[in-house]
Amino acid sequence: MIKRLSTSNFKPTIIFVGKLILFSMVFVLVFELFLRTIMPPLDKINSKRDPEWNIELFAESERNQDYFFAKGKINQIQSRVRINNYGWSSAVDYYTKDKRNPNKKLIAIIGDSYLEGMYVSPQENFGQVLDSLLGDSIEIYTFGRSGAGIAHYSAICRYVEMVFEPDMYLFMMRDGTIKVSNATNRRLSSIPQYDCINGEIKELERASSSFSSLNSFLTKKFYTLRYGIANYDILNLIRSRLKFSSFSQPVKEIGDEKCQLINNKIFYSELQKIESILNKKPYIFIHDANRKVIYGEEDYIQDEYYIQLEYLTKNTTYNLTTWFSDSYKKDSIQFNFETDFHWNAHGNKIVAEAIYYYLIHNDNSII
Repeated sequence: MIKRLSTSNFKPTIIFVGKLILFSMVFVLVFELFLRTIMPPLDKINSKRDPEWNIELFAESERNQDYFFAKGKINQIQSRVRINNYGWSSAVDYYTKDKRNPNKKLIAIIGDSYLEGMYVSPQENFGQVLDSLLGDSIEIYTFGRSGAGIAHYSAICRYVEMVFEPDMYLFMMRDGTIKVSNATNRRLSSIPQYDCINGEIKELERASSSFSSLNSFLTKKFYTLRYGIANYDILNLIRSRLKFSSFSQPVKEIGDEKCQLINNKIFYSELQKIESILNKKPYIFIHDANRKVIYGEEDYIQDEYYIQLEYLTKNTTYNLTTWFSDSYKKDSIQFNFETDFHWNAHGNKIVAEAIYYYLIHNDNSII
């Protein structure tokens, strides 16, 4: 004999779930009001992939405006940033060669979020500090994009060369600059990534723009979602759960040695593209220091990554370690925020001084 289940058996569960949903909705509503009135999150700045250059630029509707940036659970890091006339985070507008001062040489700096400089004011960004140090004969244009890897650099370089025609290039490097472009480290199909397929380096298909469009719309409307993305990385979690192809693909089981070989191949492939674009113009790769070693938080080990980088770039690499180390020994002031490893204003100042010293003392410079 089959017993019928009484709905009364589920009534407590249904009531509990209903109360949980109601509580969650009230909490989100209250938190949304709190963010809108007391502790606003960072402004949402929409970007769009330029089909001609195949790079991400801040949308035309977002340009020539100032924005509020905040990072940290209680907005410990705050700044005002500016998006210029060409869609880059910069204190100054950019001009093509025919509209610039012919007596000034132009140095272009290409990099990731450390160069984009959202964490400090435009005047504190090391590109702007370097511009001030160099005086009236040189001007600096910065081209930084958050999350950029070496696979972005050649595309940005092509854009910069064709549009602005600089006299010299600086490329900012960190340990992750090459790794983020290697799909064997982590599959991020929303950005340019490469894999070694049958011995050849091939670019993998990127994710569609449908999720990015949905993300832009929702984060523009809902402060709670914007806060969560900035501080809890919930966007990656959503992508993973909903199988949007960006983060759901498994990482290959691959040894560190083979992964390093693929890193080298990717970098060498991008370096060839860059050198072809620059056509013998001077350039330098500037590498961030291992600040945890300088702070005494990690033991020093020989940096195989940096050794390989020097070899691959034919010694056109400048390491910031000495400058950071000497500065820290002198005043024990850290170069990053307590809650984030991006350079603070002090770190940006030291980077600018180090690059300035290189430019005025090195034969591979235009100064």
